[in-house]
Amino acid sequence: MEGQNSTVKVYPKPISNLSAARSGDQVLLSFDKPSGAMQVAVLVSADGGTSWVPAATLQPLDYASGTATVTGLSAGTDYLFKLAVVGGSRGGDSNTAAVAALAQVAAVTAAPAAGAVASGTTVALFSPTEGAVIRYTTDGSEPTADSPVYEGPIAIDAAKTIRAIAWKDGMVKSAVASFAYTIAVAGAPATVSPAVQSVTLNVVDDKGAVLSDPLTKLVGSQLALAGQLLSADGKSLGYAPVTIKSGQPIQLPALAAGTYKLVLNVVAPNGEKLAGKIAKLTVDAAGNATISSELIDPYGIVTDALTGKTVDGVKTTLHWSDTALNKSKGRTPGALVELPELPDFAPNQNRDPQTSTDGGKYGWMVYPDGDYYILGEKDGYVAYDSRQDTRTEQHGEDSYVKDGNIHVGQSIVEYSFKIMPKASGSGTHAAYMKGYPDGSFKPAKGVSRAELAAVLTRTMAQKETGEKAIAFKDVSAKHWASAGIRTAAAQGWMKGYAGGLFKPEGQVTRAELAQALTNLYGWDEAGNGASTFADTASHWASEAIAAVRAQGIMQGYEDGTFRPDQAVTRAEAVKVFNQLLKRSPGQTVGVPAVWNDVSDTHWAYADIMEASVNHSYVLYETGLEQWGKSN
Repeated sequence: MEGQNSTVKVYPKPISNLSAARSGDQVLLSFDKPSGAMQVAVLVSADGGTSWVPAATLQPLDYASGTATVTGLSAGTDYLFKLAVVGGSRGGDSNTAAVAALAQVAAVTAAPAAGAVASGTTVALFSPTEGAVIRYTTDGSEPTADSPVYEGPIAIDAAKTIRAIAWKDGMVKSAVASFAYTIAVAGAPATVSPAVQSVTLNVVDDKGAVLSDPLTKLVGSQLALAGQLLSADGKSLGYAPVTIKSGQPIQLPALAAGTYKLVLNVVAPNGEKLAGKIAKLTVDAAGNATISSELIDPYGIVTDALTGKTVDGVKTTLHWSDTALNKSKGRTPGALVELPELPDFAPNQNRDPQTSTDGGKYGWMVYPDGDYYILGEKDGYVAYDSRQDTRTEQHGEDSYVKDGNIHVGQSIVEYSFKIMPKASGSGTHAAYMKGYPDGSFKPAKGVSRAELAAVLTRTMAQKETGEKAIAFKDVSAKHWASAGIRTAAAQGWMKGYAGGLFKPEGQVTRAELAQALTNLYGWDEAGNGASTFADTASHWASEAIAAVRAQGIMQGYEDGTFRPDQAVTRAEAVKVFNQLLKRSPGQTVGVPAVWNDVSDTHWAYADIMEASVNHSYVLYETGLEQWGKSN
């Protein structure tokens, strides 16, 4: 009613956008500012929200706060958080925000363990958590984020207490570990000694199954290895390298439980160390140790870039790359790498240069900590240069291929490459054999005499003969192959039968095809001697059969027969004609099948496509024909 006072009651709207995120072993909360609040507190629950208690924060909270950092949290626990706001427009409990349990970095261990040691003993620290950073003190004080980072063994030349802690991003820092050392009295035994244990090296396959082969089987079974012991994060533990011989146990110092690395270098007969593998060493709580590594396999494979088939006879050379690393070691960029000979490293004994063989194989055992490039050459192929390689590949833990550089740390690199054939020409190929109206090719069907006459006329050069066209009683002017039949007869490629017949629908036998091709190319029938097949000695076409065999155009069967009177199938015929026409179907990848009865798994698929589809092509010096567009 006009002139009457009214009261508007405003209800608080609690905060609804509280979020939580891990930051190391702390949690960062974010939220809208609780304007006008008289009191703001963070509550935390470690039991899924059943009970709530105040959380410890780095800073006090008030009405102007929009963030809070929670501390004092334990590893391995899932937490829920909420805000309790008293007063103001955002009073009440906020929404809840959750953070998942955070793993804790494993405690630092030491070798040797605490106790009385001989003066000058060195102590190695490590964290079983890979990638953790160790910080330590030697005066017994608590280590902090400002304490020195552990980078190598610590000498004990007087009573000393080492305290250490380990950090890793995304994890709760480890508990502080303490190791107290005293110097053993002269003449008295040390209570801690660098005990030695025997460990067997297990050679495994890529699935972890143990093999019976020596680690260096592929490069020389009797070659020795030098092993350098490292912590899980790759830091030196201060131990001298160990020698590893085939079939003999490895002598290692006693180590605390955890995971280690063992860098394995192949030792050449001249004593030089070559890259090998980085093995994994595991010590369990009972002190039992196992070492596992895959075979050292430096072989690369050279393949044809178009066919994918291996290529033998490629001359490969290994060179020093033009990098700061190589220059710092006095290596000449571009120079051939001179490597020690390995007599049992087949097939090239580690020589540089070498030639790919035995299925495109080549390989080198190279020096660790080096940058390399590879050149490859063979007639008929474009020269290969690994500096143009755009791959990025990791090999082992510390070796890689990147930006055209082959970097070898301690792990050998298995570098395979593709070499491109040189193009020698291009053009178009017209189809010379057709399919049927129902969309089939009928590859197993016999070739009729009419079809053979048509194919010969489409594909073969014709000579002026002066002969009149021969008219056959059973070939009318309307027959689909009448023109081809007249040409084949006039050229002398094919002959008719008694009574003026051609028998156009009769199937061509293997003997007839051999005779037609011999007539066409004028191969010397008598010069090839009598046919040596078991079933052709007295056959009317024995000399023609011997001729096509000598030319490599048609062969017999495993049982020593030629089967002269067996019909030639359409699939067999296109294979023969493609060979005669030097039309190598090569790859037809990307060309869809056009016949409903010839899939790309058919044994003659490529030959059938070559014979029955018009297409452009590129011809290479290797004899390969690569298809372009079909039309």
